[in-house]
Order: sequence, then structure tokens, then C-alpha cells
Amino acid sequence: MVMRKDLATAMNARILGSGKETIVLAHGYGGDQSVWDDILPDFTTRYTVVLFDWCFSGAVKDPTLYDPLRYLSPINYATKFSLCFFP
Repeated sequence: MVMRKDLATAMNARILGSGKETIVLAHGYGGDQSVWDDILPDFTTRYTVVLFDWCFSGAVKDPTLYDPLRYLSPINYATKFSLCFFP
């Protein structure tokens, strides 16, 4: 799995573990990837885990990544996420 460095860095994307199957953990509004801290040790022993912070998260420091009009549709979130890995 290859990440686009600039966007992946801005969204704090991380790939952990080395399993054959991959799971993506996405936090909810108002949170950040730390919500997964308690389960990560179990998941990373069995899976490759992809973590990131949505651009509306307080953990993302680049305010230009979030445009309220751009993210009126959930498909735009999926597109932004996929650009981290498939430029």
C-alpha cells in the first residue's frame, strides 16, 4: 500500500501491523484516531490497520483541507481518503 505523502501527512495517516487483510478505522465527528488506542494492539497483530484523521478533526493542523461546501456529500470524504493511497 502506497500513500500520497503530502495528504497522508496532513491527515495523520498511519499504516500499522502486517496482516494479509486490511482494515480502515475512521473516527467520528469531534474525535481523532486516538479513539482506537485501546483496540489497536489486538488488531495490529492480525491485520494491516489504516488510521487517519478526517480533515474536520482538531488533530489536523492544516485548515485549508476542510471546506464545508465541498463536504456536503459523504462521497467527498471517501474521495479525499482514497487520494491518500491512490493518487
